[in-house]
Amino acid sequence: MRQWNKIAKSGFVYRRNFNYDLSPYFTKKGKILDIGGGAGHPELKKFGNVTSCDISIEMLKKNTPNSVNCDASNLPFRSKSFNYVTSFATFHHLPKKEGEKFLDEVYRVLKTGGIAYLTYGYLSKTGKININWSNISRTYYSFDSKSVEKLLINSNFSSYELFSGSKSKKIVTYSKNKEEFQEHFKNMIIILKK
Repeated sequence: MRQWNKIAKSGFVYRRNFNYDLSPYFTKKGKILDIGGGAGHPELKKFGNVTSCDISIEMLKKNTPNSVNCDASNLPFRSKSFNYVTSFATFHHLPKKEGEKFLDEVYRVLKTGGIAYLTYGYLSKTGKININWSNISRTYYSFDSKSVEKLLINSNFSSYELFSGSKSKKIVTYSKNKEEFQEHFKNMIIILKK
């Protein structure tokens, strides 16, 4: 949490341009929960009423009044209360056990027939890694697609899709076990149906 409050105070407002096409999945307006929403994703409003949540109070200060400070693996919302759940670039900040709890929570808060649209970053080295973005160290947990697929198969969702999204133009320098690596950051997309 401290790293995200520090990042927010440094002037960071938005992760990247919003380049996700949700329209094939979010076919009717509904209640949306945006987990790890940070400073917010205004583009989501065209799909319904958005509630954002984030672990960083400083990030939420830049968001809408309809935002909640909470942990992604312990959501303070009623079961079956959202038609849609989004989470952009949050999953890779959670260790495996918290990632499993996160998926359980997404399932719990989704209404029957609800859809979750999640993204996560992927690097070729798996496990806990450190990335220095804008002179602030961030902890990531890089999972290969087979590990994520195993989590999805073991989840309660009725169906899932897992596919590759865009690659960053910028080459990322990161470290694992004090060894340094460089590569393009890749985005993976997960679609879950309850």
